[in-house]
Amino acid sequence: MTPEELKAQLALAVKLGKEVEAENAKIKIKAEKLEADNVAMMTKFEALSKQIEDGGGDIKQLEEMAETIKELQSEISDVRSKHQKPSLVLPEDAKTALKQVAGGAIGSFLAQKKRDGGVKADDLNDFMSIAAAGVADKVKALNIATDADGGLAIAEILATDVLDYARNSYPILQEVGFKSGMTRNYRQLVNLGGVGVRRGAENTDGQTKIDPATGKYVSTATQSYAEVKSNTFQASAEPLISDHAMSAPDIDIYNDLIVDLGIEVGEWLANDVTLGSGALTGGDGTARGILGSRLDITNLTGESWKPTKGAGRRNADVFPAYATGVAGDMGANDKTRVDWLLKFMRQLPVRYRMGAKLYMNENTLSVFELARDANERPVFRVTYMDGEPRLNGKPVVLDDNMPDIATDAAFIMYGDLKLAYAINNGDVEKMQINPYIVRGATVVEYDKEMFEMIQRSDALIIGVATTNAAA
Repeated sequence: MTPEELKAQLALAVKLGKEVEAENAKIKIKAEKLEADNVAMMTKFEALSKQIEDGGGDIKQLEEMAETIKELQSEISDVRSKHQKPSLVLPEDAKTALKQVAGGAIGSFLAQKKRDGGVKADDLNDFMSIAAAGVADKVKALNIATDADGGLAIAEILATDVLDYARNSYPILQEVGFKSGMTRNYRQLVNLGGVGVRRGAENTDGQTKIDPATGKYVSTATQSYAEVKSNTFQASAEPLISDHAMSAPDIDIYNDLIVDLGIEVGEWLANDVTLGSGALTGGDGTARGILGSRLDITNLTGESWKPTKGAGRRNADVFPAYATGVAGDMGANDKTRVDWLLKFMRQLPVRYRMGAKLYMNENTLSVFELARDANERPVFRVTYMDGEPRLNGKPVVLDDNMPDIATDAAFIMYGDLKLAYAINNGDVEKMQINPYIVRGATVVEYDKEMFEMIQRSDALIIGVATTNAAA
């Protein structure tokens, strides 16, 4: 990129960044008002629900309140979806210009500090602030009149590159949903059925309703709801960069840093999303992972054995499981293993099957690849379309975080993961330089916060190699 092109793209980045920042400020105010209304309405809903459980209250009022809450939550998601990310709004050439200028900013900063007598404690500035300052200096040097402060959103662009690399490195992260409306302690109602359907003939008021649980006509049918909440989880990564590389202003460390951070952040994020226990460790919360706290296969009493709707229904924050009936296997031979897989895939409600995929690791896939019939012919012919394997006509997502087949192991999932589970960026996104803790190298400390939440628990079924079952 020539100096003239660089100047033009930086000027465009500043202009668009300012416009995005102004629009996002308006959206934030509106979203915060809606969220406050939602919290107040949820508090009233919970109080009325308790009143009804105790034998009082108006069920019709509860139903109307639930509809109002759902409309509010839908509006919140719509408003937040209008929040624009500079990494998506800026043209690629403008982002390239920002990265080109930011690339040498850290090295230039440390080189200058060395000339000034070394890096001091109060020089441990935020990595992104240093990069942004480097870009701002370049903007001024090019005589771009627009004030760059706050307009370039360099922090968001750097952070987005990290997460993009993380998602590309770990397949499971490409499959989960990203819910734009989610915030800290975000709450949402999940309809568990019971919506009455009026049926009547001409010139009648159609007072009879159909109970969706039984399919029979009843005079009333009360809707039932469950509440699901978002959860915050955090982690830190600390890639090392040699002092030689960090102090050389002509070395662009940006790309190598993004790769290092992407690998470390992706490994943490994929593991948490899949296996996180939801517990607090060292003050930082882990995610309530799909196969962690979202799965309860306790023999006889486990939540994952219970139905989604009706009496004795499953906790809305837990996914359903389907047992193999054999500890550490799907069956005694290839026939029983194949039979189990086919029955397992039938457990997913039909409405989710169009976008459904199978999730497993490569060792599990090989079990199906090696399955043979009585004439030693492969039962499944694993085909490849669009670069991904297909088993029994469905795409297979291979991820190393999925467990091997073992006793009580949740080794396979089937469903639409985007509808079942969602994550979103949290409020904390920080990179900081620390040249003290490792001799001869500089550590870049990266802190990341995320939100996660279950959405439709019946959009995913989990296969477990266990003899555990419902009572």
